[in-house]
Amino acid sequence: MLYNKKELIINAVFLQITWRVVVTHLSYILPYLEEIFNWEDAYFIKLVESESSARNIVRQIKNSIFLCLKNQDRIDEVFSNMGSKYSNRMIPFVNIISLITSIRNRLNEKIIKEQKFKTLIPSINLFFENLINSFSKGYLIASAKSLIDEYDRFDLWKNQDYRRIHIQWLIELSRYIIGDKNEPPQLNYRKCPLSKKLSDPYFRLKFTDDRLYRQITHIHRSIHDYTKSLVFYFENSKYMEAYFVLKSVIAESYRFLNDI
Repeated sequence: MLYNKKELIINAVFLQITWRVVVTHLSYILPYLEEIFNWEDAYFIKLVESESSARNIVRQIKNSIFLCLKNQDRIDEVFSNMGSKYSNRMIPFVNIISLITSIRNRLNEKIIKEQKFKTLIPSINLFFENLINSFSKGYLIASAKSLIDEYDRFDLWKNQDYRRIHIQWLIELSRYIIGDKNEPPQLNYRKCPLSKKLSDPYFRLKFTDDRLYRQITHIHRSIHDYTKSLVFYFENSKYMEAYFVLKSVIAESYRFLNDI
């Protein structure tokens, strides 16, 4: 692994202890949350398929927040599962994050306005940060599983040598994210099996335009650079950042597979 496992375990234990204290005190703001969830958010309704879908999503998020305030040990389970479910329903990630952020902001505004529980605002922000992080984890894992399923069906590319190597590398990365592998694939682009193929004179002869060849090698390097960031965020449990970087890895991989 790239990072010190002992340090990661110590940080995780510290955050768990802090989290238990935070959630105990946040039970005081349950009535405030109840009031906030009575509003009608016309903006959010426009972001999802229909008004009824928006109301269902708001209700699910409300019930999940209340559940996790009463049982803090379930926040990762509840919101990562919700993230996976919404990802599979093709609900845009940013729409849900926009809603959750709006709930947090309205809660903070109400507390400041009424001058009650102001000392809890940092704890409220930490609560929502953990909530969003677990939700992002669900989207991240669902995306990795989808990538495996997609390329397992993509026989055309799998049967072509250069593309096959990269697809196998992508599947290894996805299996690392979902927990089927303990180590990520090769992160150093110079040591990647594909680099040897790309530097082969026979491969270079395929291109009459040297600019296209340089573009392909540049994309290959950028994919590895993105993936180093992805692994860093993933191993430090920064799942929103990891999710966004995975999307960049996927986008660059499509460019690479189309151009190669």
